[in-house]
Formats: sequence, structure tokens, C-alpha cells
Amino acid sequence: MLRVLAQPDASGVRADRYAELRCQQNNCQNLVDATETAAVDLADIDSTQLQQLLEDDAVLNMLARRDSERRDRVSLLREALDKLAPSLRTAVMLRDIRELSYQEIVDLLKIPEGTVKSRINRGRIELAKILKRMKVLAVSEV
Repeated sequence: MLRVLAQPDASGVRADRYAELRCQQNNCQNLVDATETAAVDLADIDSTQLQQLLEDDAVLNMLARRDSERRDRVSLLREALDKLAPSLRTAVMLRDIRELSYQEIVDLLKIPEGTVKSRINRGRIELAKILKRMKVLAVSEV
């Protein structure tokens, strides 16, 4: 899960910059959410209900459409990540996809914490620009 940005305050974060970063974060989270699949407890569904669901064309079409949309989003995200510089891609993926702490990334990459934070920030900004060019993000969202 992506880290939540704090509201702009005395820390010096400009409101417009906060809004831009928040939109980037939300869009990245939406793409990450699209890659996750919901688990269904089949114990709660008896065999008759399951058979009815499997025979219902509307349900099958909806599941196929969702799966197709999820694959498309995952493909777009992978394509966009591949366009990032390797150092930025690594930092973003470790922080936002693998959910490592800054210290864990520092220990793994053997670079200063400031460099880690800078690469994550630059990577997120560049990723948002790439996704915008790919028409994934609406112009008004970034």
C-alpha cells in the first residue's frame, strides 16, 4: 500500500504541490489496487449457487471484463515503470510496491537516506508524467 501524504502545514509544503503529489499518489494507488485480486470464501457459497454463478453469462462477462481491465492497467504500469531510470524505478518499487521503509531501502541499496528520498520523489513525479503521456492520468488530475 502507498504511504499517505500528510496535509500541508508548517513543514513548508505548498498546497498546490501537495495537491499534485496527492493526485499522483492516488493514481498510483488505484493502479496498485487494480493489480490485487479479491479472495472469495467458497465455503460460504453452496454448490447450487456456485453453479448458477458459473452459468450466468452476465457474471462471466463482468469477471472477464474486470480481469481484462486489470491486466491492461498492470501492463500500462509495467510499461511506465520500465521507462523510468533504473535508480528511480528501483527506489519507487521498493517503497511503493514492496512497502519497504526508508531505512530498509538505505540498508538494501547502501546509499544515504536523503538520496533514497530524492530518488523516490523524482521517480514518482517522472512516473506521473509518463502515465500522463500514456493518457492514463487525466490532464486535470496532475
